[in-house]
Amino acid sequence: KVVLALACNSLAGIQRENLQKAMELVTINYSSDLKNLILYLLTDQNRLRSVNDIMPMIGARFYTQLDAAQMRNDVIEEDLAKEVQNGRLFRLLAKLGTI
Repeated sequence: KVVLALACNSLAGIQRENLQKAMELVTINYSSDLKNLILYLLTDQNRLRSVNDIMPMIGARFYTQLDAAQMRNDVIEEDLAKEVQNGRLFRLLAKLGTI
């Protein structure tokens, strides 16, 4: 229900009387993978589900996002290393300037 509420950007989407309209909104605006995931999670709510059950449905998208996050992290680390090196050079120049 949380995924459906986030997709609809409203808590009204998870109310039983609005469920059909909410699913139509998801169908129009999002991928079929998300729609299938929501339907899977909403049907047969008595059965416990784990991450292992839903990973085949979202796996490719999950790894794409993970790869993008790791690439961004590499860029940030590279920028940080440049700033650290700049700080070392500044301290060295300051020491040479005072001697």
